[in-house]
Amino acid sequence: MAVRKEKIVSMFRNRNGTLFMPTKKEDNIRRLKEIGHLSDDWNGYGAGAFSSALIDKCNSIINVLDIQPDVYPTGRQSIQMQYELADRSYLEFEIFEDKTLCLKVPQRIYANAATIQITENESERIRGIVEDFFGHGTGERDPLQTDQALTARYFG
Repeated sequence: MAVRKEKIVSMFRNRNGTLFMPTKKEDNIRRLKEIGHLSDDWNGYGAGAFSSALIDKCNSIINVLDIQPDVYPTGRQSIQMQYELADRSYLEFEIFEDKTLCLKVPQRIYANAATIQITENESERIRGIVEDFFGHGTGERDPLQTDQALTARYFG
């Protein structure tokens, strides 16, 4: 028996009564606000609430990104932002108040994984890493990641 995944789309009416769908950036800002309201032990395993400083830092990062990540709270007093390409390459940022950890795994081959710690100019450095990951920065685009795949991932 096949399991069918359904996509939930939120639609809202603005002041003029016009229907609109929020952008991924708006969704991420709303998600960060929700994460900011989580109380101690939100995960049932003793995780602490998130500081307003961390939420503000993550909002600043979200606001400079052209390609929006998936955003998740973690039990480590951090917020995770992640991306995946069609070839299964994976990029993750774990945002803490005082640093950001970055993990890049080409084609999900963990033996080839690279990690760095970012402590200065975090928003701009993250933006550059994301642009390079998607082939929009100084590096060449991964030939396995086509414009069609990008369109399907973010707009499909």
